[in-house]
Amino acid sequence: MKRTITLLLLMLSFGMYAQNDPSVPGDTEVSKTNGYMNFLSYGQLIGSENDKKTHMHSLHMGHNFRVSNRVALGVVTGIDWFDISMLSVGPDVKLFLPKKGSSGIFLGGSLGHGFPLEDLKLEYMTVKDTKGGPYAGAKIGYIFHINGSFNLFMTAGYRYQAFSVIREDWWLREVERSFKYNRFEVRLGMGLF
Repeated sequence: MKRTITLLLLMLSFGMYAQNDPSVPGDTEVSKTNGYMNFLSYGQLIGSENDKKTHMHSLHMGHNFRVSNRVALGVVTGIDWFDISMLSVGPDVKLFLPKKGSSGIFLGGSLGHGFPLEDLKLEYMTVKDTKGGPYAGAKIGYIFHINGSFNLFMTAGYRYQAFSVIREDWWLREVERSFKYNRFEVRLGMGLF
């Protein structure tokens, strides 16, 4: 985990240097001020050693519409592999802080709901139903403009997800148990805009 954080800090510091460096090619034109933006990313949700999995895979796609040079609004969809697979859907907002061109730092946030794609398996207990729950995320990232409308980006941030299961109980018949995840999130992806 220390290596991941060190690598992330190095990449972010390079991104900040590249943003200020006038010799970076392709970074002199004004970026697109409105229109459709697509973000596809793969991430790792890194967390507690007390859980069954210390890191989880995540695949997300964001569909945003840039309403100004600085703000994009949209919807994010994706699959996260917690102890069960979850389909995440919710509104998404991005705030861009470019100094010039389309490369630069951005902030993002999303809220939504995670829908379970399978039932949780518990040892020695029968699960009758798995219910989804809310999620929230916040991130900071850097966009690297490559060519035309093709961009690469990386982000780091925080992710919260909750869900619950209803299991059979010999005494109370049914018991609902909640699961909550607080995770550090690292993502790499590509964007078309």
